[in-house]
Amino acid sequence: MLTKARKKGRPKWISVDAWTGLETYWKTNPNFLKSSNQNKANRASTKGGAVHTSGRKAHIDVALELSNNLQRDLDPDELFIYTHKRKTGEWVDSRSKATYESFKKKVSTVQAQIDETTGDGVQEVDGGTKLRLWTESAGGRTRGRVYGTADLSVNLRRGCTSFTQKSRDHHGSMYEMSLEAERAARVRAEEKAAIAEKKADDALAQSQMAIDLNKQMMIEIAEFKKFVMERDRRSGNGSCSATQPLSHPHYDDNLDDHSLHSDS
Repeated sequence: MLTKARKKGRPKWISVDAWTGLETYWKTNPNFLKSSNQNKANRASTKGGAVHTSGRKAHIDVALELSNNLQRDLDPDELFIYTHKRKTGEWVDSRSKATYESFKKKVSTVQAQIDETTGDGVQEVDGGTKLRLWTESAGGRTRGRVYGTADLSVNLRRGCTSFTQKSRDHHGSMYEMSLEAERAARVRAEEKAAIAEKKADDALAQSQMAIDLNKQMMIEIAEFKKFVMERDRRSGNGSCSATQPLSHPHYDDNLDDHSLHSDS
C-alpha cells in the first residue's frame, strides 16, 4: 500500500503529519535508501526480473493443478512454459526465452549421449538430471531460489529426482512433507501475515482517530478561550457606571428616608 502511495501521493487515510514523516523517512533513512537503491539496480540488471503470467496464483498451486491433470510428475520446463508464456505464445521476456532454450539444448545434448551409449533410443534423461540442467540453465541459485520454480526450488537439490512429488532437505534425505503440506503451511503463513496486516491497519486507523480527536479538542479549547476572552471584554466595556448603581424600574428611592417604625 505504501509503495503505491509513494507513486500516487498521500492517500486520504494517512494524515498530513504522518505523511510528512513517511516522506522524511523515505528520503533520509540509510537502511531504506540502501534497499531502494539495490532494488533499482536489480530492475536495471541485464539478468532480468521474475516476470510470469500466473498473477497472484502461486507456482506451487499451478504445479499441483498441472500434475493432477496429467496424473504424473512435472518437469521444470513444463511448469515454466505455463507460467512464462502468454496466451499468444510469446515469452514474457527475453530471459524466459533464453532460459528455456538453454535447458532444451542441454537436455538434447544429454539425450544424444544416452542414445549413443545405449543404442536403443528408448532410455530418456532421468528426472534428477533434468533438475540439475534446469538449475544450470536458470543461472543457479539466488538466495535459495531457482529462477522459474519459486517454492519448488526446494526440490532442485542433489539427490532429488522429482520436481513435484516430495521435498528433500539440503543433505538430500527425504522428509515427509508433500507439496500439499507445503501449500497448507504457506497458506497458514499467508493467513498470519494477513492478520498482522489487519492489526497494523487497525492500529493505523486508531492512531488517525486519536490524531483527529486531538485536533478537534484543540479547536474546541481555542473556541472556548475565545468565548471567555470575548465575554470578559464585553463585561469590562459595559454601559453600567460605578457611580450609577443599577436600580429596579419600580423602586422608589425616597422611601429609604422613612423608617419602617415611623408613624404615618
